[in-house]
Amino acid sequence: MPTPFKVTDINGDGVEAVAEEIRGAGGRARAWSFDVSNAERAREVVEETVEEFGGLDILINNAGFAVGAPADGDDAIWEASWERALAAMLTAQSRLIRLSLPHLVASDAG
Repeated sequence: MPTPFKVTDINGDGVEAVAEEIRGAGGRARAWSFDVSNAERAREVVEETVEEFGGLDILINNAGFAVGAPADGDDAIWEASWERALAAMLTAQSRLIRLSLPHLVASDAG
């Protein structure tokens, strides 16, 4: 049986296209669309992954995005962008490690 792939992204259409490409090449994949900064959704996706695939062997924590600084120096835009970056690229990374770690430890391949 081919190795299953869990594919996640905030872009629902894009993530489904990647999963379909994997399936088209004979692989096994499922797509989940979610914002990694959403704590409850992150928990659901890890649980659904373990349930569907019988465990978790690897976590690739690769969320990120580019945010430009406002040309007019708007502090509100800067603050919102900074908070979003911290939520997605720092807090979510740590959260996903903590959620995944018990399953990785339990895996023979983790």
